[in-house]
Amino acid sequence: MPPTKAVVILVAALCVSCAPEANPPAPPAAAFTQAERAFDRGEYAGAIDGYRSFLNSPGDETYVPRAWFKLALSQYRLQEYRPCLTTLDELSNRFPHDRWAEVATLRGDAELALGNRVSALAAWAEAWRATDQKDRATLRGRIDRTTAALSAPERDRALEVVGDPLVRNWIEHPAVPASDHHPGTASATQDQTPGTSVTPAPNSPARVAALLPLTGPYRAFGEHAVEGIQLALGSDFERVVVKDTHGSPETARAAFADVAERAEIVAVIGPLRSHEAEAVAPLAESTGVPLLLLAQREGLASRFVLQPVMTRAQQVAALAADAQQRKWHRFGVLAPDDKYGRDFAVEFRTAVERRGGRVTWTESYDPHTRDVATQVARAREQGGGTLDAVFLPDSASAAVAIGGALRRALPQVGLLGPNDWNDPTTLAGAGGALDGAIVVAGFFPDSTRPATRAFVDAFRNKYGEAPDIFAAQAYDAAALASAAMQRGATSRAGMLDTLHNLGPVTGATGMLRVTPSGVERELYLLRVIGERLEELAPNHRGE
Repeated sequence: MPPTKAVVILVAALCVSCAPEANPPAPPAAAFTQAERAFDRGEYAGAIDGYRSFLNSPGDETYVPRAWFKLALSQYRLQEYRPCLTTLDELSNRFPHDRWAEVATLRGDAELALGNRVSALAAWAEAWRATDQKDRATLRGRIDRTTAALSAPERDRALEVVGDPLVRNWIEHPAVPASDHHPGTASATQDQTPGTSVTPAPNSPARVAALLPLTGPYRAFGEHAVEGIQLALGSDFERVVVKDTHGSPETARAAFADVAERAEIVAVIGPLRSHEAEAVAPLAESTGVPLLLLAQREGLASRFVLQPVMTRAQQVAALAADAQQRKWHRFGVLAPDDKYGRDFAVEFRTAVERRGGRVTWTESYDPHTRDVATQVARAREQGGGTLDAVFLPDSASAAVAIGGALRRALPQVGLLGPNDWNDPTTLAGAGGALDGAIVVAGFFPDSTRPATRAFVDAFRNKYGEAPDIFAAQAYDAAALASAAMQRGATSRAGMLDTLHNLGPVTGATGMLRVTPSGVERELYLLRVIGERLEELAPNHRGE
């Protein structure tokens, strides 16, 4: 199979190849892009129209396999199982020499939804031969559940049509006793997202899984997150299945695959670390399990992946809004020369330009030495006096080391810092040089907000200490899941739809809102005053 096609057809892929290519593909046509956006919003009827429009005159053939596949997947999501199979047939006819595991898996899911267990097993056997080792756990679960439900005539027929010896062995010797699950015949009212062809057993309460690092170097963060979830759910915490990821992407991926095979799991909270999130997020859509992600990594959110946590884009948006109120329009950026600094610099520029501001000075520095003498001298020589503020995306210790130099060189310029400055003990080392600097924070336990005060007081009463941002953001994720279940969400499809239609939910920081663009949460704006950080009330921002 040509490597380009193999990667393009993946649901989670937005580029043509994960490996470097000498000739990268041209951008997709507008109709394709619009269809992708509609799909991500869960507007599957619109996505179907868009993919069909693209396929009528695709131009570049690079994206054609993906368009056919996403067309079929959209039909599946609308429970149009026979049209889905027809579309997959068309895809296979157009590319007869290619074998994609994703196509065969979807075909099996559609066949099962129509009650055709034998045809489903035949398709999944084909997928088994084509899929990677890391994806076989989820596929094995499908096969095991279905073989356990076969009648004697169906088993005989399956042995006739399935050629793979390993799958044939599972058909002859089912791994899961039929009495241990409730597959039944899929109906049009069941949650028929790929990977969720089984529905919870009757009278079995819906459950939520939490994937967190409970051993290893990030154990403390994971434990704080568990405490936040427990506080949010109260007695319902017994309905949470907690899995230890050890901080490992591979373990997190395996843990997600494991809970995705449990029909009563209707949502997953976590994981916490960015590398784990990158490994897990693509599985949410392919398995149909809503994921409430606790990592800040950008670019992972989708209809199935909600991020009730602070992101870089949210931080710079809050800073830019406050700067606009202060009538600041000209900005500088002094950032570490690493991915963290470069990404933040790009996000900040986008945020201020969106509000009519301009970034007129940008410099980087070695994050190890933090020597900025040359950069600051250039800023002064190049008209630094015309700057209103400088954004310094780095840690609190870097702010102490670098902020003082900036203030001495440009005393009239305001300073802006990200959440990583939210460390008053470290900032105290600046000796007042950072006074007046504005810091955005994802959580501030000393806030006067009623929701935050209630959360902090409850947390202190239960655990004897103040909560941190990991506990607060996990609390918010659990609050969303709890609100959805209280409104009757008992399946994955029900959870997904309810989450997207919840309205405001009270979290640790204030109101949470799930919008088409993601989860909106209230960040805090703080001002450095000596050895402490002071919250800026909404009506006093910009002063």
